[in-house]
Amino acid sequence: MFFTTIIGHFLLKERLTRQITGGLVFAGLGLLCFAMSFLAAHDVTATQMTISGFVLTLSAAAMWGVSNIVARNLQRSSPGYNPFQFVVWSSLTPIIPFVMMSWAFDPAEAQSNWTNASVTDWHGVAYLGWLATINTYGLWTHLLKRHPATRVAPFSLGVPVIGLVAGMLTFGETIGLWQAVGVAFIGLSLFVVMFGARVLRYVQLRS
Repeated sequence: MFFTTIIGHFLLKERLTRQITGGLVFAGLGLLCFAMSFLAAHDVTATQMTISGFVLTLSAAAMWGVSNIVARNLQRSSPGYNPFQFVVWSSLTPIIPFVMMSWAFDPAEAQSNWTNASVTDWHGVAYLGWLATINTYGLWTHLLKRHPATRVAPFSLGVPVIGLVAGMLTFGETIGLWQAVGVAFIGLSLFVVMFGARVLRYVQLRS
């Protein structure tokens, strides 16, 4: 949300409403809580992420934000473009570089997965490649085609919340206190962005 909203505001001149600004504040607090979970040595459930891994994760989020702006800006130059075709062709580009990087940096055990993968593994690849990537990002790009990036980006806040909750329900995973507070702030941020204007109007009418 951060990168897409901020880049969209400065490059595409999209307006930041009070609700979006408030959502950014709460999302920032949530991100701070996740960072505290990483730094808190006493939090035994904190993930063992390295500094370089954390930086790469933020860099990936920034690049995803840039891709959102590219998809949104494409609407201005080519209003009739097909979102699904855009996703399909753009998804072809990283395949070869990613395969080469995996072969170069992953351990030998990971390289053997290419020949020893089970049918279930290939089903997972098909799901991630076709359903999760083509359909999901196609629909996401369709939203960016129709609405400002500052209005679409906040919905990405639901991803970490749903991921953590799904991990708890499906695999019995546990989260630490900082992570739980971070999830609460992220949920509050999404609520402010989606319903803040309605709540504010309701309060004004009641007063």
